[in-house]
Amino acid sequence: MAPPPRVDIEVLAKALEDGDKSADEVKRLLCDVYPSMNSVRTKMTTIRDLVFKLNPPIDARALLELESDPSVSIFVNSSRKDQCAIQRQHENNPTWSEAAENLLASFDIVPACIKGLVLTKRECNQVQRKSEQAVVDANMNPYLIEEGDKLLSQIEEKMRAANDSIGLAISILLATGRRTVEILNGVSSFNPVPGEPYHAIFDGQAKKRDAKPYIIPILVPFEVLDNSMKALRAQQGHRMFTSREVKNKYQSTIRKRLLKAISQEELALPPLKVHALRKVYVALVQRLFDTGFAFNATVMKCCGHSKLKDSLAYSCVIMKGVRGEGRLGKMVVSDLCMESGGESEAETEEE
Repeated sequence: MAPPPRVDIEVLAKALEDGDKSADEVKRLLCDVYPSMNSVRTKMTTIRDLVFKLNPPIDARALLELESDPSVSIFVNSSRKDQCAIQRQHENNPTWSEAAENLLASFDIVPACIKGLVLTKRECNQVQRKSEQAVVDANMNPYLIEEGDKLLSQIEEKMRAANDSIGLAISILLATGRRTVEILNGVSSFNPVPGEPYHAIFDGQAKKRDAKPYIIPILVPFEVLDNSMKALRAQQGHRMFTSREVKNKYQSTIRKRLLKAISQEELALPPLKVHALRKVYVALVQRLFDTGFAFNATVMKCCGHSKLKDSLAYSCVIMKGVRGEGRLGKMVVSDLCMESGGESEAETEEE
């Protein structure tokens, strides 16, 4: 199946602001490209934020003549987006004089081009059906990995060599099941679990608010992971990156490097996307560890999902060629990750 067209969110926001695309056209494009409700909503929020940045603050100096409260001056000098947030707060909790509140309410702060950038109930249902069908399709057309043990050896070999930052990052993704941003942002960390060489305490879960550290199984000894993370950080110049910076700097390079490694048989994998490496990781965990859980619960524990439904898309890997079922012992888990609230897994990372 051909991959969906890639979307440049910044270009889309500019087209919306310039009138080259309507809100309905943008919604249709996002719904066509991203099968997950979370992904569509996240992209729409990003587009709205970008459009707000393209628009200057409204001229609200007339408020200063009606109200002496210092918060009026803050409103006048705020960004367009912050002015919108303040206006909404005052709808429920007016604190200025009646005249000032009436003037505040009269301001048309939201840029006209994004007022229609909201999913209707019908559109939500359509995206949800598409998301469910995507999971069915993935399970009907699974990735087949014939040589699991060979893949494990290749992963550890590349991590021990640590001489190619991009190849190293890909191997760490496979060994830990983390997302690209979690490995390359220069912030997330792995710490040892006493007496458990094939486990680590991971701190830095993305897509969760107030995420807490939790224990994950890893596919190489902790010493190998620790040394390779130190090597990767050194090759990155010990810099810290935002999610957008990771995307801009590494996303395309990692995707191309992964496909090259597969085509040159450096990794015993079928052609797949970078985010699918998480699925390969969990399939190996299920074979190598005594997890004590059904597969989808194993995914929840390994990937830090809050809801079982977020784990359904992971059962699309058939793993063969792994000797000694459960040979790495009992999987150690912690429930710390399950206590965190936040967004559920979006299975459509642009990787």
